Amino acid sequence: MLGLEPFHMGPDTGTIGAEFLNALVDVEQAGGDPATAWDRAVGNIRTAIGQ
Repeated sequence: MLGLEPFHMGPDTGTIGAEFLNALVDVEQAGGDPATAWDRAVGNIRTAIGQ
């Protein structure tokens, strides 16, 4: 299907996806800085999964 490889879903998949979605919304709708949104998302993900 379009050459896409499947990926495994783990217990933190929902948390990770939600944080990246929040970052996209911040940039697209609130005019946030992409680099800042990315850094915030990665930091929030690391905190949420205990790293």
